[in-house]
Amino acid sequence: MKILEIFPTKILGVVLNDIKDKEIEEYIKYIKSSPLENENKNGKYTKTPNIVLDPLFIKLKSNILKYSNEYLKNTKHYLQEIQISNSWGNIINSNESISAHTHSNSYLSGAFYLSKENSNIQFVSPIKNKFTFNLDMPFPDDFYNITPLKKLLLIFPSWLAHEVLSSSFNDRISIAFNIAPKGEIGGFTNRLKL
Repeated sequence: MKILEIFPTKILGVVLNDIKDKEIEEYIKYIKSSPLENENKNGKYTKTPNIVLDPLFIKLKSNILKYSNEYLKNTKHYLQEIQISNSWGNIINSNESISAHTHSNSYLSGAFYLSKENSNIQFVSPIKNKFTFNLDMPFPDDFYNITPLKKLLLIFPSWLAHEVLSSSFNDRISIAFNIAPKGEIGGFTNRLKL
C-alpha cells in the first residue's frame, strides 16, 4: 500500500542576517511613528500604502524581491518581472490577533518579523472542509503553525489563508507585503500588461 501526498503548498522561510539590529530598531521606530489604523482586536497597521518604498527599507525591499524571485523559480512560475504592490507595518499587542484571511489582487504575500517574541502565524489548509460529511472534528493537517523568529522572512502564495493567533506579548511588530507581476503576462488571447 502507498499513500501519496500530492499538490503541496510551498512556503519560503529565511532569516535575513544581513539586516542588522540597528536597522531593525529604525524599522520599529518608523512603524511606531507612522499614522496607524486601529482594528480593535486585530491590532494596528500603518496607513502608508507601501512603506518599503521609503529609502530606509532599501535593503529589506531588495531581499523581498530576491527571495520572491527564488520562490517563483523554485515553484516554476516564470514571470517577466515582479513588484512589491503594497506593504505595511503591523503592531499586535497582548490578546490581539488577526483573523484568517487571504490577500486578493496579489500573487505572493509575506511578512518580515522585527520582534524578538512573536505569536504564531497559522496557515489554514486549502482543502479544509472539502469533505462532504461534517464530522465535527478537526483533521490534524487542517492547520500549520510557525513561530516566527526575529528577522524571519516568510513568502507564500496569496491564496493561502493565514491568521495570527492571539498574542501573549506587546509590540509584536512585522512588515507585511504583497507581490504582483509586472510587464506582460499570459498568452495571446489572455495577455495582460501590468
